Amino acid sequence: MDRSQFPIDNILVYGLSSSPDTDHIPRLALHGPAAFNEPWVRHAKPNNLDPLQLEVLCMRDIETSPAKLKCSPYLPTLPRLHTLQLSMLTHNETPFVSSGTFPSLRTLEVYRDLFDEHRICEAHAVAVDEVCLPKLERLHLIGRAVESTLFRMWAEGQLLNGLRHLAIGLLHRREHSFLAEWLFPDRLETLVVLVWHSPDTTKSQLGEMGDAKGTLNALSSCIERNRQSRNFTKLLVRATSTLPKELDAVVRNLSDICFSHRVSFDFVVGVTGCIRPSHLSRLNPSDAGGQYDSSGGAGGKGNPQGSQCLGYNHYIEIVEPAGPRACIKCCDDPADCPTNKGQL
Repeated sequence: MDRSQFPIDNILVYGLSSSPDTDHIPRLALHGPAAFNEPWVRHAKPNNLDPLQLEVLCMRDIETSPAKLKCSPYLPTLPRLHTLQLSMLTHNETPFVSSGTFPSLRTLEVYRDLFDEHRICEAHAVAVDEVCLPKLERLHLIGRAVESTLFRMWAEGQLLNGLRHLAIGLLHRREHSFLAEWLFPDRLETLVVLVWHSPDTTKSQLGEMGDAKGTLNALSSCIERNRQSRNFTKLLVRATSTLPKELDAVVRNLSDICFSHRVSFDFVVGVTGCIRPSHLSRLNPSDAGGQYDSSGGAGGKGNPQGSQCLGYNHYIEIVEPAGPRACIKCCDDPADCPTNKGQL
């Protein structure tokens, strides 16, 4: 499908955060055709969608523009947009994030399908011009969102010096040496690293991407190297599956290093993704959702009572069939799995 035929005026508007009678829509989520089973249907934009006022934009499986064009013909200039989220279910052209289209961009979050076959050939999932990069304060690159040499070039060129929060993963084995030697930008406060463990790396689609031990050891070296960092205060390691018991000592070593350098350390297991509620008869596709947990409910005995996440002290799960999405997080510290927020 030629997506150039479907500019912003004709993209399905999903999940508006403001009612139609407001002056403008500050936050907007756009879902591309890959998110639907039925044929593409054109929808007119609401009257209060003013590109000049838009502040947050989430694009799911919609390219901003092909990087090879070095422009953004699919979007108008969004002068007030400070947050851009790109979630790519498929991978065709590399989208280009330009300062001309997003002059006020401060947060860029790129989420790529972990099993995207293009990872094998090291295709970029996003390209960012060098005017945007130094202005970014939050950067999420999840699912091989950029090729490792490109991130290294950004770091060594001091194009990431404005970052205060960085989330990355998955990491390939050959990237561990760079991580171990990387000097943080001066302003960096928090680092989130996604870790994947595959029990059968010979057959896993991730192959060497499943080397959790190598990633954790590289992180230990990285924290040691950045012990003089003035602003860095928090490391969060998020695993997409339970790690084997033999890695407990590796996690404890990383925790001890963080403690010795007064860096807060959290390790959680959490998974978030889209679901197909129509495939499970006990789910109502129109249900807004609910929460399951191990410490809530009557007497704090769980909801449902006695439920647990094996290997951890606590868990919280949210299922939203109307979303359609679900997420679960398993924690040792109950503070990491709060039951009173309705979110992870």
